[in-house]
Amino acid sequence: MLTDLRRASVSLISVALAFSALAQPKSAVEFYDTTGTTPVARFGWQGESGTGKFFVDAPPGTEAMSIQNRNLTAAGEVAATRFRGDGSTLAGIGSASIADGGVQTADLQDSAVTSAKIRNGTITDTDIAAGAAIQGTKVQPDFGTASIRTQGNLFLANNAGASHAFALTCTGMPAGGGLVYDQLCLSHSADTILRVFDVPALHDAKVTAMGEWQFRRGNFDTVSATVGLGVLSDERLKCNIATLPGALQKLGHLAGVTYSFRVGELPALRLPEGPQVGMLAQQVEQVLPGAVFTGSDGYKRLDYAKLVPVLVNAVKEQQAQIEEQGRQIAAQGREIAALKERIE
Repeated sequence: MLTDLRRASVSLISVALAFSALAQPKSAVEFYDTTGTTPVARFGWQGESGTGKFFVDAPPGTEAMSIQNRNLTAAGEVAATRFRGDGSTLAGIGSASIADGGVQTADLQDSAVTSAKIRNGTITDTDIAAGAAIQGTKVQPDFGTASIRTQGNLFLANNAGASHAFALTCTGMPAGGGLVYDQLCLSHSADTILRVFDVPALHDAKVTAMGEWQFRRGNFDTVSATVGLGVLSDERLKCNIATLPGALQKLGHLAGVTYSFRVGELPALRLPEGPQVGMLAQQVEQVLPGAVFTGSDGYKRLDYAKLVPVLVNAVKEQQAQIEEQGRQIAAQGREIAALKERIE
C-alpha cells in the first residue's frame, strides 16, 4: 500500500513537471473509476499566465467548473450551507436561483432592495407579512386613474402631522323593508360632521351635516334643486306654539339697503363683487335675534328665511288694518248719506 502511494505521488509530480516543461495550451490530470479503465473527471490549466483559467471537467470534455481572475463559474448547481460577505458584488441571481422562493430580512443589507430590483414593479398582499406596515412616505401619492379600495376607514392627517384628523368611511345601514342605505361618513374624532346616504333602489339621496353650511362665491354661486329645499317644520315636532306679535312694528325698525362688500380688504372671505341688495345683520339682530348668528370667523350671518314668518304676519296685520279702515270708511259714508237726506 505504502509503495503504491509513493508511486502515485511520484507520478503526479512527474505529470506536473511535464506540464511545466511542455507549456501546453491545456494541461490536465485525469481520474479513472475503480476499474482503472474509464475516465470520470479531470482538472487542469488552460491558457497563459494572467489570462488562463483552472478548470474541472466532469465527465471529461464537459467543463463543470472554472476559476479565472478570481471568478468562479459553475455549469450546474452550487450547494452551500452558508455564504460569507455582504453580497454587494453578486449579480445575475434570478428568482429561480432561490430554492425556497423566500428572502429573509437577515439576507439583505440596508438599502439593498430598490425599485429597479423588483422585476414587474408590483407588490401583492402575499409579498407583505400580516403584521408589516408601509409608511405613507413610501407610497406614491399620485394614483393616476387607479382606484383605492378599502372596507375600512380612510384616515387623513393634517399638514402638521397629527394622525387621524379626519376619517372617511362607507357603511351600509338598514333602511327598512329590506332596503339598505349606502352611507358615506366624514368624521372628526368621535363626531360625524358630514353624512351622505342613499337608498339605491329608491334613488333617494340625502346629506346631513353637523354645524353651519357656508356657500361662498368661488365655491358655490347658487344652490338649486328640482324638488325644492326644505327645512324640517312638522307641527308634530313642535310645542309652545304662539303667534308672532307685533310683526308690522318689527318691520318698521328694519330697512332694506344697497351696499358693496369690502372685497379688497378681506380676500380670505371670497366676498362677491359689485352692488348688493340686502339687510344689515346687526340691525336685524336688535329686532329678530333668532335670525342672526355668528360664524366661526367672528362675522355675523343673517338667515333671511326666518324673516318670512315676520313678513307673513306683518301682511296679515296690515290687511286687518286695511279692512278695519274700510269698515270705518263705509260707516262714515253711511253717516254722510244720512245727513244729506236730512238736509234735503
